[in-house]
Amino acid sequence: MCDDVDLLANAAPSPQDTEAVAEAVRTLHAVLDAMPKERREVFILAELEQMSLADIAAAVQANPNTVSSRLRAARADFEKAVARARASDQRRIR
Repeated sequence: MCDDVDLLANAAPSPQDTEAVAEAVRTLHAVLDAMPKERREVFILAELEQMSLADIAAAVQANPNTVSSRLRAARADFEKAVARARASDQRRIR
């Protein structure tokens, strides 16, 4: 029984880990909020919901090529925003 308690105690995230996850979630929300609606919806459906392009096209009633273009732009937006957030974090750490 004692071993089970020790295992659970060791598996609990540290306060630093909890804060890091909370910061990542805040950054994700900020990045998504900054995206145009059309890009945000396809990004969420593709990256978070793991839907196929065909399914996304049907869900948003758009041509699959349009969905692909929106997703490509959204991914670029996301990459740029993450790079800015990381650079900001690095400046804050120094």
